[in-house]
Formats: sequence, structure tokens, C-alpha cells
Amino acid sequence: MKFSSRVIPIILFLALASVPRARAQSFSVYFGGGAATDSACTRADCVNQPDVSVVDQLDNAPKMTGAFGKVGADFLFTRHLGFAFQADWKFSQGDYFGFGYRPIFFDVDAVYQPIPDELTRGRIVPVIEAGVGAARIDSYLTGSSALTGTQSELFAISSHFLVHGAIGVKLYVKGGIFIKPQVDARFVANFGQFGSDFVPEYSVSLGYTFGRH
Repeated sequence: MKFSSRVIPIILFLALASVPRARAQSFSVYFGGGAATDSACTRADCVNQPDVSVVDQLDNAPKMTGAFGKVGADFLFTRHLGFAFQADWKFSQGDYFGFGYRPIFFDVDAVYQPIPDELTRGRIVPVIEAGVGAARIDSYLTGSSALTGTQSELFAISSHFLVHGAIGVKLYVKGGIFIKPQVDARFVANFGQFGSDFVPEYSVSLGYTFGRH
């Protein structure tokens, strides 16, 4: 069964939110946005348009840019340790040599919050995450007509294993409400569509922590 890249993050978020928080010392959910980037592929194997010269295609190879959405949750079983789930996806389709593309990243991480709340009066909580996950690239054919307008059809899915790490900080503004700036680093195996296996992301999220003391 195929799900659109917009539906998958929503399903993931609802599933995480339904987990009973009583099993953990604290449970946080958050959503936000940012930007993930990757350089353009300049290798000859990235060329896929026979009607355009190799030189022109490589000179105009697309980079990964644009706005990304983020949704996730973390569970702390002690004051310092827990685990987290996260999904990030590109809001709009990018152009890849005339085809539409949209990347989605899924991460499962161990979480470490090194500083006890009492040292910062519970207002500033650094968060370190490390784990593994998967990257998915959805590719689309785009066409238009007078009757249907512009339409995109999903025709290919490319999946890749990834290693993930992140550093962020929860800035509590009132009660369990926090703002979370975060820097993510992903190493995506065989990420041939772009120029590098390294994909950084910079984001800001709004969240809430349940069971916070």
C-alpha cells in the first residue's frame, strides 16, 4: 500500500501521541519546521535526460533545498535517559531534472538529557539524540490538462538506511510548553540522487511535556 508523504508523518504523530505516558517519567510531543540541505550530484550516473547534453545537466544539477516539516515525540524513563521517534518531510515537491521529488526522513533514537532540571530551574533542557532510521525519496511525474489542471503521479520510491544524530535544547516558556531549536545530522547510505551522503537540518519546534515535575 502506498501512502502520500503528507499522510505518513500525520499517522506517525497520532500513533506516538496515543502511547500511554504513564509508562515513562515524562513524555513530550513536538512539531515544527526548518530546512534540510544536500549538495547537487555532479556524477555522470545522475544524468537521466537523454534530450539534454550531459554538460548542461551536470551544470544545472539540483540541490536539496526548501522548507521541511518536523514531528516527533520522546519518552524519558529516568531523569536523563529515554528514546525518541521523529519524522521530517519536504513540504513541497522539488524539481529533479524535470521530475518532482519529495524526501522523507524517519529516525529512532536514544535520548540523553545531561543537565538536571534543578540546575536551570527547569527552563533550559539540552537534548542529545543518536540512532538510526530510513530516508525515502518519492518521485513524481507531473502533467496538466484543461480538464484536470496540474497533477502529480507517484511513480518511484527510493529507500535508504541512515544514521542520525541531533543536538537541541528545550526552552520551557510556561509549564510544559517548550520551544526546541535543533540541529540534525544524517548520514544516508548510498544517497545517489544528491552529491553527499551527509544531510544537515536546522529546525525550530513547538512542543509540550506531559508528566513534568
